[in-house]
Amino acid sequence: MFLTPEYVKQEIEKYYEAIAADTGNTVAEVQKEWTQFQQHIGFYSPQERPSPSETYADIKDFPHLATWREVDARAIYTADPHLARWELRLLRCSLIRS
Repeated sequence: MFLTPEYVKQEIEKYYEAIAADTGNTVAEVQKEWTQFQQHIGFYSPQERPSPSETYADIKDFPHLATWREVDARAIYTADPHLARWELRLLRCSLIRS
């Protein structure tokens, strides 16, 4: 099962136009693809909040870290270099354009 923090929905939706331009699709096609893709992932709202005793390269990455901790995930699937600082298993991904 794939889980992602709930805020990812808003992040994707915020960039519909950029995603459409990058992929050569219309915004409507991007919206349709995103709607279909959401059926294959679970959205999780982590309870943990950032700690003043920890340093974060990018505070926007914290929900991913908190989700990983709370659900005892085996890995995080990402291309984000900031998450490499943490002692967690990363599965690297990259955008493949056809």
